[in-house]
Amino acid sequence: MLESRYVEFGPGRQIHALVGGSGSAVVIFPGNGGSVADFKEVCQDLAKDHMVVGLDLPGRSETQWPDIRFDFAADLQPVIDWSLSQLGVGIHVAVGHGSGALVALHHAQRHFGQVLGVSMVEGYVNLDAQNKTVAKRYRRPVGMSGEALEVFDARRRDHAAWLNAHSTFRESFNATQRAYDASDWIGELDIPIHVIVGDQGQPLPALSDHAGWHRQLNLSQIDELQITLIKEAGYWAMLDDPSEVARALRTFVDLAHKASK
Repeated sequence: MLESRYVEFGPGRQIHALVGGSGSAVVIFPGNGGSVADFKEVCQDLAKDHMVVGLDLPGRSETQWPDIRFDFAADLQPVIDWSLSQLGVGIHVAVGHGSGALVALHHAQRHFGQVLGVSMVEGYVNLDAQNKTVAKRYRRPVGMSGEALEVFDARRRDHAAWLNAHSTFRESFNATQRAYDASDWIGELDIPIHVIVGDQGQPLPALSDHAGWHRQLNLSQIDELQITLIKEAGYWAMLDDPSEVARALRTFVDLAHKASK
């Protein structure tokens, strides 16, 4: 059901995408150090009734890019716009994991009316919200072992090697991304926002405490805030419990489409 495709963006620039399914579209942006391969099981589930597109943006070993300065805000969006146009993606819901949530939010800000909602899988508007919320054991999947974990670690090593070989890209991109904060303007999006949090018993508001979650996540400007807690999952929730993450995303995609009508 899923197919690897490559979008040409000029000499030495080739974007890898994982594409499958049909219906209302879901676009997935992995975070730093991750790739769409981390979402493969989630994508397979969603592709049963949605068009799913996962983009490996510059900074990952699956995608080709030269070692040049790269600005998070100015340079990333043309790559996304071109890739989605070439893959035939229209109106969609954006999903971002970790720092990919900032990508998804910035993308939604630039495409008002085209992005119906944003789901942030362990993603946050700034580092302060992340540090308050993530479970302490988040650097590795907590529910993965054996060969699957070895494959995950190999992907991470490949990404790190790519970045080490592209130091100009790495330093410019990291600096501009760290300076990015969506909390000041996120209310202007006027779309549903969904946050998936891996719950390992860290201090969190009760699921029914809407005001507490708004404060926790620096999302006081968001009227339509949806929270999903994934029990015994961590930062890599889509690997720890892909079926539950897929279920939560499918529910949110349906909600976002209904809210747009």
